Amino acid sequence: MMKFKLTIVLLLFPIIILADEAANVCEYPEIPPKYDPEMLENNIIYPEFALEIGLDAKVSVNVLVSDSGKVLQTKIQKSDYKFFEFAAIDAVKKLEFTPAKMGRKNVTAWAQVDVKFDITNHGKSPREKMKSILFEEPRPGFKILEVRRGFGDAVQSGQKVYVNYTAYKANGEKICSSFDRYRPVCFQLGKKEALRGLEETVLDMRIRGKRLAVIPEYYQIGGEIPNIPENENIGDIIVMVELVRAEDVVIKMKY
Repeated sequence: MMKFKLTIVLLLFPIIILADEAANVCEYPEIPPKYDPEMLENNIIYPEFALEIGLDAKVSVNVLVSDSGKVLQTKIQKSDYKFFEFAAIDAVKKLEFTPAKMGRKNVTAWAQVDVKFDITNHGKSPREKMKSILFEEPRPGFKILEVRRGFGDAVQSGQKVYVNYTAYKANGEKICSSFDRYRPVCFQLGKKEALRGLEETVLDMRIRGKRLAVIPEYYQIGGEIPNIPENENIGDIIVMVELVRAEDVVIKMKY
């Protein structure tokens, strides 16, 4: 019993310390917490799918910095796109802060860090930036961005489609990709062979068209494409999909 009580105390000890530090926040320090902007830029890991389509963003993060320069809390103040927020917070948590000061004393205080995602700082040219960014939201939380329109007729329900895709978690971690198998995946629209969110993303696409979709959990139902691990609480997924080919399904009549 004593061991059990000791374990509980040890587990709660860091939480009590953090809560105590957070309670003694100086709202108006004479000198606010400082950080190195160059270090912030080096800490940024650009979401792969956003870099691929040339999507820039700015995320403002509020950071509670202790009197020893340690990051105690982070919270998003403003964000251009939700799927940049994980990368922004990760970059901020890796920063080394100089504590705020009130007179000669170091104090715990809030700081605001603006994390700017600019593709030109990550090996891309200004010409590769997306000029028009307009997300459609056919269902609450289900968002589609037309990256490239493609050519030819739009695909319809009942057609067989061949697509390349890469699926990511909201934090940018790759889940699965058709490129891992070196060939596009094939499914028939309207037959529940793919996730409902993916089917609706592909519907009305044109050959060589490309779309980025944010698919919420309630729309991750249906078939096995993409292959999302079972019994894993992933949350929203982000899918980059390109339509490679489409063909009509021939129905063979029996006599």
